[in-house]
Amino acid sequence: MDRRIYVVDGLGAIQVDFLERGDMTVKITYSDALRDIVKPIVRVGERSWFNPKFMNWVVFQQFSDVVLNELECVSRRYA
Repeated sequence: MDRRIYVVDGLGAIQVDFLERGDMTVKITYSDALRDIVKPIVRVGERSWFNPKFMNWVVFQQFSDVVLNELECVSRRYA
């Protein structure tokens, strides 16, 4: 599984994992401020769904590139 880590200075990290079926997951180190940045990007119900078991968003494959581009606009890639 491929993984990318993005950092939003002073707020925390965003972990992106790419699933074998083509979807990807987005998980954050929890803070209200970071959630407020990421939630409009993943757009639950349109681009993704929230998985309460793993506390992450599952982004549908067709929106992966758009979500990654928007994440890169608000953060810097760490790994």
